[in-house]
Order: sequence, then C-alpha cells, then structure tokens
Amino acid sequence: QEYPLDALSGPMHHYPQGQFVVEYDGNIVGYCATFRIGKDLALKPHTWDEITGYGFASQHDPFGEYLYCMDLCVHPDYQGLKIENRLLFARKRLCQAEGLTGMVMAGRMPNYHRFRKKFPTPREYINAVMSKEILEPELSIHLQNHFQILDVLEDYSPVDEHSCGHAVHLVW
Repeated sequence: QEYPLDALSGPMHHYPQGQFVVEYDGNIVGYCATFRIGKDLALKPHTWDEITGYGFASQHDPFGEYLYCMDLCVHPDYQGLKIENRLLFARKRLCQAEGLTGMVMAGRMPNYHRFRKKFPTPREYINAVMSKEILEPELSIHLQNHFQILDVLEDYSPVDEHSCGHAVHLVW
C-alpha cells in the first residue's frame, strides 16, 4: 500500500521512538510504524482508517497503555532474512522499555482470497491456519511470537483485496 509522503511523516511526528527502519547495503529494505493508544480504543473493533487516523497516526496518545502496530513492510527481495522478526523484536523492546501493557495490531491474511471458497468466513480460515491445515505466513509469524487472537476485524481495510478486506485483531 502506498501512502502520501505527509502520511508517512505522521507517525514520525507523533511518536518518533516508535518508528523503525532496517537498512541493508545502504538501502532501506523494511520499516514499521507504531503509536501509543489507550486500552478502550485498542481492544474494540475498528477499521484501519479509524485507528490510524487515515495513516497519520493521529490517534496517538502519549499516555496510552498499548503500542498499536500500524504498519510493517519488508521489500520482497529481502524477505526470508527474518527482517519481520527483527522489527517485531524492536517493537517488543520498546513496549517493555516504556512499561506498556502490550501491543495490538490487525494482522493481514493475504492468502485468504485463495481459500475463500473452502473457508467462506474469516473465522473458518483462521481456524484452518491455527490447525496448520493451511499456511498463512503473516498470521503464523505473529502467533509464533506469542500474539493472541482477540477477534476478526470485519471490513478492516477494504483496499486489502488479498485479505478480502478483513484482518485478525491480535494482542501481545
């Protein structure tokens, strides 16, 4: 997903210590954006636009108990180098250093569109991933990193066609 430049600077403006980049041979090959948010907003159903303030991280609350994991991207040529794990670890360290209750995110299900006929609801699909009936690397990496599933976020991001617009509400 592409964002306007001012939207990318939003998280940096609101919460600079919560933004991480990974550099490899002088090129930025991965990044993640986060902000702090209160429990009431973090744990209730939401959409991407609502929770992130349309990508500007305008919901940032300097006193929020949770770290909201807004975005994590790794260049396709550098996947397989465990960059996602390193970014998740950086988020965990920040969460612990600031004494936060935990992290919350909406996990994508980019293979869901391929299996939608077999698993018509996101919940059925998630159950198939959890039982290892099918492979969904993006969700699996979060489950392996001790995130718990809260629920399905219906219509979380309508532009995410691969996830059929839905996401998995996760907490760590």
